[in-house]
Amino acid sequence: FKEQLKDEYDGWGVNRDTGKESGSGEVMGILYNKSRIEKIDGGTFWLSETPDKCSYGWDAACRRTATWGVFRHKATDKCFLYVNTHLDHQGTTARIKGVEQLANFFGRYSSYAGILSGDMNIESTHDAFKVLTPIMNNTRDVAPKGRTDTHTTYNAYTTSSQSIIDHIYCSKSMQV
Repeated sequence: FKEQLKDEYDGWGVNRDTGKESGSGEVMGILYNKSRIEKIDGGTFWLSETPDKCSYGWDAACRRTATWGVFRHKATDKCFLYVNTHLDHQGTTARIKGVEQLANFFGRYSSYAGILSGDMNIESTHDAFKVLTPIMNNTRDVAPKGRTDTHTTYNAYTTSSQSIIDHIYCSKSMQV
């Protein structure tokens, strides 16, 4: 994507299993429009007890990461924090602790409005989100009527299993 969109966009992200930008494998990348947005800072951390190194978290089946950036919207000169992540699909503790880690991360950057997106592998009603909902809203819940969807984001490759496991959250100060 970066190569094909390089004239208008920039971005970054690292492979969850190697910590490198090159090669194949899952990356929780961020792309942004260079003419509208300026990157101030950013990086990647692992959803684990050792976030600064390539690692598995708690009971996770896979290594999981969160890629983050502090950006400045050029037209308004307002800065914001954006995080893109993917919670584990099997480890219950990993999902709960991962959301706690993300909530704590947003707490460290509380002077910025924040956006969190990702494949959470759980519905928004899951107990894991209890630590996030005091500081962030699920955008589906606060978007103006008719301006969002409730379409399933996972179907288990069947027509009978349907759930919404991909989410976007935003700071309570933000309007959707």
